[in-house]
Amino acid sequence: MNSKFYNRKYKLTIKHLTMLALLVAICSVGRMAFTWVPNFTPVTTLFLLICLNVGTVDAIIVANLTMLATALYLGMGYWVFGQMLAYSLVLILFSLLIRLGLFKNFIILVGIAFISSMAYGFIISWFMVFTLNFGVFWAYYSVGISYDLMHGFGSAVFMLMLYFPFKSFKLYIQKALV
Repeated sequence: MNSKFYNRKYKLTIKHLTMLALLVAICSVGRMAFTWVPNFTPVTTLFLLICLNVGTVDAIIVANLTMLATALYLGMGYWVFGQMLAYSLVLILFSLLIRLGLFKNFIILVGIAFISSMAYGFIISWFMVFTLNFGVFWAYYSVGISYDLMHGFGSAVFMLMLYFPFKSFKLYIQKALV
């Protein structure tokens, strides 16, 4: 079985761990820099770009470690596990879209960044309703839809800003991991 999700040849070398640590640091700083604006952070876009350019497993590792690292400053609670689950599911769905080859057009990628953020909000709302046993999902989700729209708008804006610089960063990553 040869899959990008599970690869027996996947090895964590010192260079690879250093790259992951630097990506976690970049994502954590990006999240902390925009805490004053609700749901307008570059982390979702960075996770999608890592998934697109580096790999799904690395993107999930960076996403989960970023959520843990920033939770130490922003506050740790049961919702952190929901964030980790939601980002993992979004990145897996995004990697499936990568396999379909939908990223030949930059505008489609910006739209998928918006949709991915909306999917994250949907999954995290489902997790909160399930965890807190509210019972009425659509009422809970409809209250937070404005935050999800802000998250989607922010991800689209950051995709416009970060896509081309990250492509040159991808070349650096490829050279570093050789």
